[in-house]
Amino acid sequence: GDTGVYDTNQKFVKAMIDRTMPTLLVSGGKYADMRELQLEDVCPLQFPWGQGGPKVKRRTPISAEECYRHYCRLSLQQFFRGDFILIINHMFNRQRSFRTAVVTCKSSLFGQSLAEKISTLKMKDLDKALIQHETNQNVTGTAGEYIRAVEASCKPVGYSALSAKQNRR
Repeated sequence: GDTGVYDTNQKFVKAMIDRTMPTLLVSGGKYADMRELQLEDVCPLQFPWGQGGPKVKRRTPISAEECYRHYCRLSLQQFFRGDFILIINHMFNRQRSFRTAVVTCKSSLFGQSLAEKISTLKMKDLDKALIQHETNQNVTGTAGEYIRAVEASCKPVGYSALSAKQNRR
C-alpha cells in the first residue's frame, strides 16, 4: 500500500495514532528576484493570460501609478479581491515614496543638493541626530535634513508608523 512519506506501514500507522505530522524537507529551487518579478506572474487570477501588467509596453505610455489606479477602478470581480488590493496598495505607496524621496534629494538649498550633503554625512553624526530626534530635541545640520527628508518620503505610505502617528492627531 501507499505509505506516503513514511518508509513502512508501521511508521505510517504510528504517526496516525500519535497524530504527528511528517517533516517536509524542501531543497533546491530557484528564488525570484523581486526586481524582476512581474505583477501578472504574482496575480494569475487577475491576469490569467500573463499579460496586462504595469510594465507592458502600450501604444500610449502610462506611469505605473496610473496603471495601479486603473486596476482599482476596473469593475471585474477579480480586481476586488483583498489580496490583490493589498499588493497594489503596497506597490503604489512604494512608488509614491520613491518619487517623493528623489524629488527631495534633488532639491537644492544654497546651491548644494541634499544628496551631496548626505554624501559627506558621518555615521556618528547620524547616530547622534537620531538620538536627539527620538528624545524630541531639535535636530539641525545635514543629519537633521536627512531625517526630515526620510520622514517626508515615508508620509505617502499610509500604513507606516509615521503616517499612523500623524493621522492619530
